[in-house]
Amino acid sequence: MLAQMAGEFRCIVKNADGTTKVRHRFSKNLILNQGLDYFGGGNGTDMRAHCLLGSGNSIPAPTQTSLDDFIAANNSILAVTNSHDYDAARDGDLYKNSSTYTYQFLNLESVNISEIGLASQYGSANEYYLCTRALIKDVNGAPTTISINEGETLQVQYKIWRVFSLIDKTGKINLTDGDGVSTEYNYTVRMAGVGGTSLGGSNSYKNDVGEVIRTNAGNAGHAIYNGSLGDFTASPNGSSIWYAGDGRTLPIDTYVQGSYKAVIRCALPLDAANGIIKTFLLLTSMGFFQIEYSKVSDNSGISKNNTQVAELVFEVSWGRYEGEL
Repeated sequence: MLAQMAGEFRCIVKNADGTTKVRHRFSKNLILNQGLDYFGGGNGTDMRAHCLLGSGNSIPAPTQTSLDDFIAANNSILAVTNSHDYDAARDGDLYKNSSTYTYQFLNLESVNISEIGLASQYGSANEYYLCTRALIKDVNGAPTTISINEGETLQVQYKIWRVFSLIDKTGKINLTDGDGVSTEYNYTVRMAGVGGTSLGGSNSYKNDVGEVIRTNAGNAGHAIYNGSLGDFTASPNGSSIWYAGDGRTLPIDTYVQGSYKAVIRCALPLDAANGIIKTFLLLTSMGFFQIEYSKVSDNSGISKNNTQVAELVFEVSWGRYEGEL
């Protein structure tokens, strides 16, 4: 299960009277390796918490951890605009959702700005956790410098994107019982709840862009169904035989730096999910997923009764999106 991350920004300079002096077009930025590690946890909870400005001009590289020449940081957010709709004619087999933060910088008198980034944590000019970096571009896409004069205001609109493939992912797993007997199952992974909020409530696609990986599900819960996969805009078919409860959090293994993945575990005790486990609904801040299990020999689901315990393990990974936005 994979979420792909991307970002873009534009700068707007306002005159003292509020009129627009310069409005740049949106330009892509680079999600740094450190920014990808951020999603594993331990370095703040929102990569958009702080917008940073600098005057450096080195070409952005994935391994960078700071701006070339820091000028200012700001966490004053004027507006937040979210997008999480889906249009098949427009989007095809990709689901793209975004969140745009507008930051405002005051009192930047007589400075020249050429680089920009987002930081999930900020303490000082020498202590921050940089997640993205980019050079400011002119209308032709060439690196440029913005000069801010007395009385002028800089606004930065920063948009973070998540991109998901709507094509099913398939593979095989081996389920081993208490006697050491292994049974082979096919699995199919499909997105769930695309374009809506009905599955996750407050933990919906539009609210989680840029936030660290977590498995609590707002006012909804992870669930197991005895039916097959539903449409990617909905949830699995059939009846629910287990429901984790509103906001139930599943444990995540300790994040390994540089792995860009979260290993999520769901333990099912003796009194849980007894019957046929066909499809699991997994709700995370990196997307909602439904996973169907089919025994290779006869296409049936996983059978469980009240004398058995089980553990289902999932892996959610993330990386950079290199395509067009």
